[in-house]
Amino acid sequence: MTTQAELKRLIDRHWQRLQLLKERQALYGASVDPQVVIEIEEIEAEVGRLEAELARRGDEAASPADDELPDPPPPETAPPAGNSGIIMSGGSIQAGQLAVGTNARAVKTIYAALSGGAETGLEAALAHWLKEIEARIETLADVGAEEKAELKEQAARIQAEAAKGAAANPARLERQLNALAAMLPDVVAITAAMLQTPLAGVGLALKESGDRFKVMR
Repeated sequence: MTTQAELKRLIDRHWQRLQLLKERQALYGASVDPQVVIEIEEIEAEVGRLEAELARRGDEAASPADDELPDPPPPETAPPAGNSGIIMSGGSIQAGQLAVGTNARAVKTIYAALSGGAETGLEAALAHWLKEIEARIETLADVGAEEKAELKEQAARIQAEAAKGAAANPARLERQLNALAAMLPDVVAITAAMLQTPLAGVGLALKESGDRFKVMR
């Protein structure tokens, strides 16, 4: 049987492949190979299945069998309210989103349980994003070497801020992205394709507005 650690590693690998495919889709647009689109859909479905299995394992670990339950503690020593396991109520984890009924606390619990995978996926996506942005900067024919170096530094600062995950400052990240987009228009399409999903995994919403970005929690 696949362990929870192995499930997380599988999810991470799928995320990395998914970001590469979405990068290719962003580069070629409507002319992208249909097989790329098919593979994206298949990977998203598989990630959803694996995340659902990971959540189910968490439920089982948090809920021992009846014959394994310890005797209830006396009232004066009853444990505080709360549950360290994953709680699912009226919904299920689906590809690209977490759907858990209307229990906001349950959603936060599941995000915490999967945060290792989300953070790792974000780091991998940011590494690919930075490499792609640097390659685009090098193609700017009317920009000198010094200006290119400054643009690359801007991109590196964006990577560093976004890599903070849930601790990232949305306003700062938004300013940095828009400053880079003003000099490199392609950054909007590339960033949306490569980082929207990974950032959503750590609670950050990246939205396009024409040639600018809006970053929110």
